[in-house]
Amino acid sequence: MDTFLAAVQQRSLAASLPPSEPRDACCEKYKQIFVLRNRNDKAAVDELIALFHSTGSVLLRHEVAYTMGQMQRIDAVPFLEGLLTDEAEDPITRHEAAEALGAIEAPESLDILARHAADAASEVSETCGLALAQLNYQIAKGVCGCERRPQEALRREGLVVDETEEEAAVCSRRPASPPPPPTTPIYTYVSPAPAAKAAPLSELRQRLLDRQQPLFERYRALFAIRDMVPAEGLGAVNALCECLATKPEEESALLKHEIAFVLGQLEHPAAGDALCDAVKREEEHGMVRHEAAEALGAIGSQQAIDTLRQYSDHKVEILRESCWVALMWLD
Repeated sequence: MDTFLAAVQQRSLAASLPPSEPRDACCEKYKQIFVLRNRNDKAAVDELIALFHSTGSVLLRHEVAYTMGQMQRIDAVPFLEGLLTDEAEDPITRHEAAEALGAIEAPESLDILARHAADAASEVSETCGLALAQLNYQIAKGVCGCERRPQEALRREGLVVDETEEEAAVCSRRPASPPPPPTTPIYTYVSPAPAAKAAPLSELRQRLLDRQQPLFERYRALFAIRDMVPAEGLGAVNALCECLATKPEEESALLKHEIAFVLGQLEHPAAGDALCDAVKREEEHGMVRHEAAEALGAIGSQQAIDTLRQYSDHKVEILRESCWVALMWLD
């Protein structure tokens, strides 16, 4: 599709969407997404789809897609594939749909991800490439799709007599490696790439910063550095902040937004300056600023609160709404 037609479609979509959410409504819908995520049943998927169609907020629409991926619901795949293929949808929402398909790890999604790995929107093409690499990695290890769903395998062998549709719809992940040592935090979200094997921090930092490396390998280095923070402390946090501080025109916005997300997971106060700078950088991609704002909400320092308040009326909607949500969690 040419650029002109894509622009026309986006304008048409914008005209048909509900108006922007007022602050209280945005925060309430955001909380509702978390409630539905914890329910994780077919009815929750249907309610998430209804919530998606009730709002024009890119923050909320992309959060619905993200949540479906974290729920690992097979019955969400058709909706997510529809989002990914809709070129009139905001690229941030389409990116999240692609990431969700990678998180669900259904082998049937390989074809659609491959088709959009050359998408005109870099946020989408990079995410599809990353999801393909993740799926192929898991397939090679024998822990993808139906192979990861013990109940389905048992049913095929006639060993399960009573199984509900709800049990079949959720992907149960079989551990691919031994449990981490007690010093390593256990993160409860489905990440878009597995952590790289343990290596010296200097080596992982170099891999993270090396733009010649495949994005999948840089993501693996990112998660390996995250897992090193309990042992390496400030050095590991600084390596992540160094990449986040890279000029927008010189680095993948997709990678930087994931770094901001990870820094929020870590809640390390030393990340405050880098996250505030990312929020304040006007030339930075909206999804990076959004993740940085939400990460500041997780850190909750006075510096973080001041920055969130300063940008809670910003003209960039996804940044403004992210500041609202971050401040809501701090109240």
